[in-house]
Amino acid sequence: MQEKNMSYIPAKKGEFCPRKDMKNKSFLQQEDLWQRIKEEAQQSIRQDSHMRFFLQDNILRHPSLASSLAYIIATRLADTWFDKNKLQEIFLSYLLNQEIMSKVAADIFACYEKDPACYLYLARLLYYKGFQGIESYRIANCCWQEGRKDFALYLQSRMSAVWNIDIHPAAIIGQGILCDHASGLVIGETSIVGDHVSIFHGVTLGGTGRERNDRHPKVGNGVLLGAHAVILGNIEIGESAKIGAGSIITKPVPANVSVVGISARVLSTFLSEKSLSSLQPNSMDDD
Repeated sequence: MQEKNMSYIPAKKGEFCPRKDMKNKSFLQQEDLWQRIKEEAQQSIRQDSHMRFFLQDNILRHPSLASSLAYIIATRLADTWFDKNKLQEIFLSYLLNQEIMSKVAADIFACYEKDPACYLYLARLLYYKGFQGIESYRIANCCWQEGRKDFALYLQSRMSAVWNIDIHPAAIIGQGILCDHASGLVIGETSIVGDHVSIFHGVTLGGTGRERNDRHPKVGNGVLLGAHAVILGNIEIGESAKIGAGSIITKPVPANVSVVGISARVLSTFLSEKSLSSLQPNSMDDD
């Protein structure tokens, strides 16, 4: 799957205004994203002084977006064995990688562009667990690739405990990801998710239980996965396909189509006819 160049983000159209029509938006360079987030934090403080210490701690005292993000997710994931300071140090060592931060910025942009509820860049950074979970996965994935598999799995378990998001660190996920609401999201070990994919809560990219090794779905660029969609097996979801909420998919889906519904059917019967009859409601014969 080809990576698209996400070197731009939408420029502001006015101080602290909810987004309007995005079709005619102008753009500014990606490196200005952090400055824009700090401006939003300062404006928020001017509007509500009660937010001062929170925004100073999480945004304004940090020298970079990488530093701020490392602190935010370390604060969320810290526990008895890894305190906030230790996790922040580890996370920052990975987030200083420009390739990872390019994906982080693309994820923020995707939210701003696609989610009507997200009219501030800092909102995704501070308040959206789907974004925080995806960026935590990116760190865990780096650890996995380096052979630090135990620590990667530890991060996976903490993400699951804190946010109810379960992404295996070996999965491959592209950039520009909108992970909306995110509760109950499951992405299996051999899953591949392309660029600019929108994923809603309760989505499962899982196995069928009959396959080994490469056993999880391959999701193309620009796909939309509706809430509680279940996609099982090593199947391909074509580019720009839309999977409706609650759908169960066990066969490949072509590009540029919308699919909905549940295709459940009886595969085999494990109970004898006598056992099955015992499950029927009792009836009384008329005497």
